[in-house]
Amino acid sequence: LFGLKDAPWKSARIKIIATLRDIIIQYRELPAPPSSCTAMFASLTRKHPEAKALPYHREWGALLDARKQGFDEALLVDKKGFVREGAISSLFWVNDGVLCTMREGVLSGITRAKVIVKAKILGIPFQYGTVTKTELLSMDEVFLARSTTGVIPVMKIGKNFIGERNNHTNSPTIFSSIAS
Repeated sequence: LFGLKDAPWKSARIKIIATLRDIIIQYRELPAPPSSCTAMFASLTRKHPEAKALPYHREWGALLDARKQGFDEALLVDKKGFVREGAISSLFWVNDGVLCTMREGVLSGITRAKVIVKAKILGIPFQYGTVTKTELLSMDEVFLARSTTGVIPVMKIGKNFIGERNNHTNSPTIFSSIAS
């Protein structure tokens, strides 16, 4: 298909753009996901979280700002002070053995849904909730999920390391379940 059969990559990102006159197909190698990541807070609320559609100019700007400062992701904080999601990922946290994520006002991604279902199948306690910046920094675990990288533990937010021992025990279990 369009030269992909002979591509030397294990995984590829394919982007299809259709206009009234043309169809443009772009593809490139999808790099291996990192084993962990870092993040920073960004004061920004997604305007239409229920719609997975372009443009993501504001979110992309927050991500670029985070990357300029040496971080992998920007965690979006709304006007009420709740951390909702990453600029390009879903946010999960573990508090006293319970896996949590926001219920509303976040992008309902496919990988996010898979994490929730797999956690329930594995018997990992789960609940929807809210979390402030201060609360998130004190969680046992924080991790992100997105289609291109799966589940990735957040080791550090700003200058703060996450988790007492940074062991992220649930992340590999959920990642392994999603990957299989």
